[in-house]
Amino acid sequence: MGFDMKAQFGSNPEYTKAVFSMCELIQERQKCPWLWPDTIFNMTSSGRKHKKALDILHGFTNKVINDRIEQRKEHQDTNEDASDVTAIYSSSNRRIRAFLDLLLGEYDQGNITKEGVREEVDTFMFEGHDTTAASLQWVIHLVGHHPDVQSRLQKEVDSFFESIPVDGNIKPDQLKDLNFLECVVKVCFIPI
Repeated sequence: MGFDMKAQFGSNPEYTKAVFSMCELIQERQKCPWLWPDTIFNMTSSGRKHKKALDILHGFTNKVINDRIEQRKEHQDTNEDASDVTAIYSSSNRRIRAFLDLLLGEYDQGNITKEGVREEVDTFMFEGHDTTAASLQWVIHLVGHHPDVQSRLQKEVDSFFESIPVDGNIKPDQLKDLNFLECVVKVCFIPI
């Protein structure tokens, strides 16, 4: 989205807690058919927690969208390309626009409403971590069933961390040295 939440560092704990709460509440509701009707669910304490968490999630998303709209307006006034602010560069130095900028371009053209932008952003913000977590769980599960692969991975990771400077800062381009780990992760997702 072109916005760094710094969630790994405890930034915006209210949003992070709301995401975890929402995951738990969704699971609870899925397991209890009597909570499926909105009318009943909304009268329960879980329904009220769900509404509170949803308000936090939507509030954060709306703030990100509104802030980005303002940034775009400011850059429009100076004839700069607003997407340069949030551009991401691929390994081949090709500029990649943030997804939010693509959505806001469609919003500017009248092809999507602001609520539609929020729904799309919510989907990617919420599901982005969920699918990553599920994928990592699958990799760990499969590696756990292959002790020989696990042992080789352990050796590669140990030697990788031995080569890291004492300050412990790892740069993204250093991760390319974990060749076997990359192969293992890719093999876990090859269709059978």
